Amino acid sequence: MSWKLLFAAVLAVICLTQTTNAEDELKHLLYVTSRDGAGGKGGKGIYVYDMDNDHKLVRFIEMPQLGGTRGSCACAATDRMCISHSNDRLLCLDLKTDKVVWEQQYSKEDGGADRIGVTPDGKNSTCPVDGGAVIDTSGSSTPTRAKH
Repeated sequence: MSWKLLFAAVLAVICLTQTTNAEDELKHLLYVTSRDGAGGKGGKGIYVYDMDNDHKLVRFIEMPQLGGTRGSCACAATDRMCISHSNDRLLCLDLKTDKVVWEQQYSKEDGGADRIGVTPDGKNSTCPVDGGAVIDTSGSSTPTRAKH
């Protein structure tokens, strides 16, 4: 796959440094979500590349429920990735198991869900819901709006 095609086909690129245990070698992985909000071709999901091995494709995490990806952000401290998609949905993916931890819909009247940012400790996310609400993403169930 050419670099031009890769960058044209995806919206968000996320870099994480992962280890599975103390004896394991440090890995630098690149997470690329597809398809983006404009459509595109290819499967719906996340392409994972090994940055230390000529960007070799490690795996593809199939996620047929993804609408158009609007934004994504990962946290190495929690091994989780938040993805806003379909203009009104936010989901959290466990990067160790490739399983969806939770998914929440935010009405378009309330601003939907577009773009996402996660704090380094993974406890809070910011998403332009109700004008940019802070969302508590630290739990294993549906996120809640954090108290200010």
